[in-house]
Formats: sequence, structure tokens, C-alpha cells
Amino acid sequence: MTRSSHSLALPGSLTLPQLDVLERIEHLLCVNTSSVWASGCSNGAQFLFELASDTRIASQIAGIFPAVGLPHNGFNKPPASPMHLVGMWGSKDIIVPPLSNTDDPDKSYDTQSKGWYVDACVLKESVRMYSVHCKVCLTTGHTADLSDVALVRSPCGRYYSTARNTTNQWATELGCTGTRELIAHDSMICSSISGCQDSVVNIECEPGP
Repeated sequence: MTRSSHSLALPGSLTLPQLDVLERIEHLLCVNTSSVWASGCSNGAQFLFELASDTRIASQIAGIFPAVGLPHNGFNKPPASPMHLVGMWGSKDIIVPPLSNTDDPDKSYDTQSKGWYVDACVLKESVRMYSVHCKVCLTTGHTADLSDVALVRSPCGRYYSTARNTTNQWATELGCTGTRELIAHDSMICSSISGCQDSVVNIECEPGP
């Protein structure tokens, strides 16, 4: 599985074009509205957790299927409505590690790259608001001339919630009473949690040995 495409996943910026698309499809086609699933890979998978936590659309989703993507550490939100979670991650993934590689068992770190960069427009007097390419730097009362501006770019790294921490939070929110059950099938090793609200079963999988 590759990371050849990424979907926009910006916490707090959701405008829900997905809801518009869903409603349009349901209007035009015969759709079983109780079986609508959302899937995504990498950043698209990360976006699914934002989608599931949004009260405007969560009740219309039966479940999400994220592949090799997890919420950023600190943004591990529970679902806004009961739904299934089937997740697939690679135990040897070094970009979005599903297992902790830090001193925090609930947090992992991207060791493939330096992660996201923070760009800042630096003016003579101080750092002000910025845009990615420093085309518009706003100071109090006026727009700065680009000749007075320098671009400072700093790596800030990427920390993620581990797969187990993510699924555990969902299980807690959904009131799951069952214990984790290991399921081995061919080259996959999965674990499932049952006894959840509205008969939801949460499953996480990774390639086996």
C-alpha cells in the first residue's frame, strides 16, 4: 500500500462538502442509508476521525475504514455517534507508526521525515500573521512590503496517537464491555472489541509475520 494520494485533513476546518455529496447521492440513487461507510488512506484516513467526530454527519455514517492513518496526538476524538471502526495499519510503518516509538505508550513519532513545517514572516519589529509563501504579512493597521519581510521555516515534527490508544478511546466512548479478541487470518492479525453501544464492533488489523 502506498501513500500516493492524500486528502485534506485540517482539524477545525471542516466545511462538510462530504455531507453535500452524500445527500445528493441519496437523492439520486437507491441507497441503504444505514450502511454508509467512509474510507480513506494516509491523510485521508486521518480525516475520517475528524468526520466521525462531527455532529453534522456522524449519525449518517455506519462506520469508518482508515488505512495507514491515525489522528495527530492530542486530536484523538471519539465518534459523535455510535459507529463501527475497522482500521488497518502496518507494524513497520515509520511515517504513521501505529505502535509507540516514544516514551509515551499512547504516542508515536514520524521518523521518515522532519514532518510539517511552520512558515513565519518575520518583520523587523516582531513575528506577525503569516501565509505559507509570505505573500501577505499583516501587521497592525497595514500590509507589510515584502522587502521588509524574511521567511523563517522551522520543522515541527509529527506526533500521532497510537492505533491502540485510538481504538481504546473509541471503545470507552461506545461503552464496549467485551475484551479484545485476537483474530488470525492468513497474513493478517486482527483484534476486535465487542459489547459496544448499538452492537458496534471495533476492529484493528496489521500484517502478520
